[in-house]
Amino acid sequence: MRVCWTGSFDPDFERNLRIRDYLEAADIDYREIRVRLWPADRVEAFTRKRLFVLARMTVAYPVLVARLLATPAPDLYLVSYPGWFDVPIVKLVAWLRRRPLVFDIFISLYDTAITDRGLADSHSSAARLSRAMDRFSMRLSQRVLADCPAHARFLADLAGLPQGRFGIVYIGADEGVFHATHDVDAEGDLVLFYGTFVPLQGVEWIVRAAASLKERGYRFRIIGRGQGTAAVLRLADELGTPNVQFVDPIPKPELGRELARASLCLGIFGTSPKADRVIPHKVFEALACGRPVLTGSSSAVHDVLGSDDVALCALGDHESLAAGIVQLMENPSYRERLARNGRKRFEVEFSLEPQSQRLKAEFANALR
Repeated sequence: MRVCWTGSFDPDFERNLRIRDYLEAADIDYREIRVRLWPADRVEAFTRKRLFVLARMTVAYPVLVARLLATPAPDLYLVSYPGWFDVPIVKLVAWLRRRPLVFDIFISLYDTAITDRGLADSHSSAARLSRAMDRFSMRLSQRVLADCPAHARFLADLAGLPQGRFGIVYIGADEGVFHATHDVDAEGDLVLFYGTFVPLQGVEWIVRAAASLKERGYRFRIIGRGQGTAAVLRLADELGTPNVQFVDPIPKPELGRELARASLCLGIFGTSPKADRVIPHKVFEALACGRPVLTGSSSAVHDVLGSDDVALCALGDHESLAAGIVQLMENPSYRERLARNGRKRFEVEFSLEPQSQRLKAEFANALR
């Protein structure tokens, strides 16, 4: 099987790093043909640098087409994040060569930028364009890959496509960094969260829960920065949270060590619609490290993980979150059982081998 992985994809984006791992583990003969299009800050591309990106497209896409046509035809073309605008361009070449196109969409542009992050009004031209590109790019693809079943159902509805056009390749984890160790923090009272402070993560609910648990003596460590950082820091000051330590983003290897030491790892707790239909990196990474996880109860989680794998609480409810933290922190045997079961589930369902075989099977479906 020969695959041409092409477009303006970010080779260092975590989802794309995993796709590369899965391609190699499946022993797929793939070639990368990539053009540079997006600025490092893709939020800026959506807000302040739209004209810059559009101007760059007029140069990048003719170059991409020329390079694709100068290359021997593969069995199929693969487009990945952020590939919404790439798909129509690659589809032209795929159509000329009578080859299928697989789109690993990862996220909906409209759902992420408009519904979840609120970067533009839902009635704006940017919102209409985002929704149109989501639909157009998916409808042009023979196969669309999503990161979990709940997300696939949403995307199918958004595009007006049958569920059968969608396949699942989970986010997984970088197992070179996130793996089981016994280097747990000696004090046994560390509750860890890391992220980019986007709305679906619901960091404010973690801060509220931590404030209500000040007398319990648990230490909360929140790593990262992003869209909602300023508001979260103001809330922490207002509530008084001496038990919460805010840490700037750290390199991934160091993050893996932090996660492995944690007594309890937190998932996401936001109330946006997107929070109900995705399972974030941090949940899979904690499972890979063999650490107990507490995350919000969502359709996505219920589809994929059981009560023996992760602990759940209500989304957007700091009291439910606080109660879940207390239950786990006061019951080491429960935490250990979750950690053990979660790690086993990761190995069976979400590690390198099963994920690579999923990707290979999806390519085979596209070829059929």
